[in-house]
Amino acid sequence: MQLHLTPHTPRGALAWAKSLAGATRPGGTLVLAGLIVAGAFALGGSARPDVASLEILRPLAAAALGIALLSVRRAHLRSYRAPLAIALACVALAILQLAPLPGGAASALPGRGLVAEIDAAAGLASAWRPASLWPPATQNALWALLVPLSLLLTCIQLSARDQARLLAVVLAAGGVSALVALLQTIGDPQGALYFYDVTNFGSAVGLFANRNHQAALLACLIPLAFAAARLREGNADTPGRRGRKFDPRLAAAIAATAFLVPLILVTGSRTGLLLGAVGLLSVAAVAPAGGRFLAGDGFWATRKAKIALGVAATAALVSLTVYLQRDLAIDRLIEAEAGEGMRALILPTSRDMLAAYWPWGTGAGAFREVYEAHEPTGLLMGVYMNQAHNDWLDAALTGGLPGLAIAAVAIGAWLVRARQVLAGHCKDEFHALRAAGLAVLLILALASLSDYPARTPALACLLALASVWAALPTRRRPGGAVK
Repeated sequence: MQLHLTPHTPRGALAWAKSLAGATRPGGTLVLAGLIVAGAFALGGSARPDVASLEILRPLAAAALGIALLSVRRAHLRSYRAPLAIALACVALAILQLAPLPGGAASALPGRGLVAEIDAAAGLASAWRPASLWPPATQNALWALLVPLSLLLTCIQLSARDQARLLAVVLAAGGVSALVALLQTIGDPQGALYFYDVTNFGSAVGLFANRNHQAALLACLIPLAFAAARLREGNADTPGRRGRKFDPRLAAAIAATAFLVPLILVTGSRTGLLLGAVGLLSVAAVAPAGGRFLAGDGFWATRKAKIALGVAATAALVSLTVYLQRDLAIDRLIEAEAGEGMRALILPTSRDMLAAYWPWGTGAGAFREVYEAHEPTGLLMGVYMNQAHNDWLDAALTGGLPGLAIAAVAIGAWLVRARQVLAGHCKDEFHALRAAGLAVLLILALASLSDYPARTPALACLLALASVWAALPTRRRPGGAVK
């Protein structure tokens, strides 16, 4: 297809836009989505706004977003209303917080007494100011949404089969991060395999800067691996599969889990222990009884035997990790670091800040700067808090009542969808993909209770992708067969 890049009239511009949108065929859309995921993991492993790789990642995401907007259709939007509504609400909130308010209206908002005093002393009482107390941070939060939003709008245009194919890209990126983490455990603790200046040197962080974010990814890979096995398994009753006593795909998923569980311990993330357990438990929903790994008659074909075998193997791997003294997460349960203890120490101050700025919040991304104005003298030390280390609390603190409402809607949407999926209301060949998406959302939500995983572009993209998987509609022919 030849594209004419010189539209001289409004009609010519419209035709040019339509031709560009038409150039994005389904195969091209899948490639674009894969490139966004790969780019996010390669360049977006840190939540800091001053990471140099963001100067490459965000413009590329903006270009991908533009392409997605040209090709999106009303049917795409209608099929994924819930994740789109939540994403657009986040964008709208950041924009509203950056919009200038007239005549000192911003200074009259709760908690703005210091701003009002400064404006009065400088003769700027009537100046227009945004609601955000630190606009640069809110602007960064808005630009940060470019990456997951571009993936979200791209993925909703994919068919269910192409979304399942995209799972392979995520597993490949996760596998690379796991391999890098393994090499970090045996290499130089200050070596070249640590890709960010501010990172947990000496820990198995993989492609990330934070060990907790790496642990969250590894926990997510467990249900995703079993989802890939179930999706590739297809219809268990098809000729050639009936009576099979060994399924290499499920065996590969089990082997991957056997590799991931010790690696979660090696990261040194205490939160990772909980997330890994959730990932293991979620396998029951992603790959329920009836899998083809072991079939036939006898004790080893029973579900209880499979569960017992999995528990025994996991326990053996954990014991081996402890024996080899690579159980950093268990060590850190006993010996807390100064920075880790600060998470609990700042909670009273964070609650006071929440009350002071309620109900409009401080502005998205503005926690650090506002916290410095409230930081108690007794907590001044070499360690500084760049985040609230509880993104649910941060949503209410920086987003106010609107931010809390968005979080509540997201929880409600997850509960409704989980009930539909687990009750079998959308049972088809892509059931495992929906269940894995729900499991990933749960793992990242739990990780956000003590950290900020979704602020990294890589995990933000995984969050967006999981929301699309979870919302995947069930499509059947009039006769009842799945399309």
